[in-house]
Amino acid sequence: MITNEQPQQEAYHQDSADLLYRNAKAGILVTLFASSLLVFGFNTAEIQIQKYIWWIGMTILMLIRMIDVYRWKNVNKEQNGDARKAVNRFVLGTLASSIMWCVYCLYVLSYADNTELACMIIIVSALAGGAATVLAAHKLTAMSYALIMLGPFSIGMLLSFEYYQQILGLLGLAFSLVMMITAKNLQISH
Repeated sequence: MITNEQPQQEAYHQDSADLLYRNAKAGILVTLFASSLLVFGFNTAEIQIQKYIWWIGMTILMLIRMIDVYRWKNVNKEQNGDARKAVNRFVLGTLASSIMWCVYCLYVLSYADNTELACMIIIVSALAGGAATVLAAHKLTAMSYALIMLGPFSIGMLLSFEYYQQILGLLGLAFSLVMMITAKNLQISH
């Protein structure tokens, strides 16, 4: 039995998927550029091989996400694909990206010099800031993305014995909370 809400829900998921996928390509390319910059721009001899392995994993993830974007924009449009499944795929890819950034930042934290550490916090903060509005079509993802990416990294810096890391950690934590609030307030209604 089809209720009056089902067409509304389908339209909501369709709109959400359209909004999420519309800017996905740019986000994926920025992620590839930023991850390449951090891995290849800073030679951290003790862990450089691990950084290369992480970069390969991130590149594979971005390739999978790019295929998903192509699939949504080309294949699904022609076949009137299931927007709810597309939103779920998008969310999974986005949160996987955020977790990858979190892992990188936490792993590199104790090996990075001041410049690399500052670049890391700037890059993940910029990604979190951009995502707050780009991911507004899915409230939970928009809020989670910044928290997953910045929260643990910021707490790790707060727990450091280095004063400058504590300051960066405090700024990162405050910024992730602001991005969560921003994402919550930008939620599209349905």
